[in-house]
Amino acid sequence: MSLSLRLALIGALACVAIFALPPRPAAAWTAAGLSVFAQQEDRFTTYDFETAGSASAAACDWPVTMVFWGHASVAKVKQALASSLPSYGNEMYARVSETRCPKRSTWRWVADRGVKSLSFSRALHLRLYADGDGRLTNGAWGDYVIGTTHLDLDEVFSANPVYGYSEQAAGEIEALCASVFGTGNVVPDSLPLGNVEVDRTEQRANAKGGVDSHYWQCDGLATMVYVP
Repeated sequence: MSLSLRLALIGALACVAIFALPPRPAAAWTAAGLSVFAQQEDRFTTYDFETAGSASAAACDWPVTMVFWGHASVAKVKQALASSLPSYGNEMYARVSETRCPKRSTWRWVADRGVKSLSFSRALHLRLYADGDGRLTNGAWGDYVIGTTHLDLDEVFSANPVYGYSEQAAGEIEALCASVFGTGNVVPDSLPLGNVEVDRTEQRANAKGGVDSHYWQCDGLATMVYVP
């Protein structure tokens, strides 16, 4: 075999090897539809975040898919759902502003571990965010809190867990809310937030020697739940 032919063969094999490599895990989850939503004097970012202090699209966790309004508080919603979601998860952060002031920043970071179902293989997880008194307030929604939803799949025992399916999780939370607050108080996909996520997966290495898969899914329309 001639030298030129051998070099060509080596190059071809190298190309095959390159294209056969698995996708490189992402350093952080990157949202496609991050924005700020305003309701009267209030504002909030349309995702929660893995760390407080960075409202970057490359630091997001999950899109906001729920708004509980009327007479809502974080504690009241959690208590109402406690029988179905008795556990909790890792802490994440949301960015909210209850009063808009052009002369100074009123943004604050708020944290929540959420509530989730008891399952090692498939846990339903809801996080709820408000400010220091456990609720946000404006003239249109009364006392309200915002929520993100997702599923935790094979989180405990697998080295390759999958997280996400926010839209599917929101549908399951809607059913729980209908049972405790009343069907007429749950209006699915009624608040346009613009945080659309086309179904896609990001991955990154984890401490177990595997990869965490982050499955994005959101139609950009939050569900409104009236809390009596």
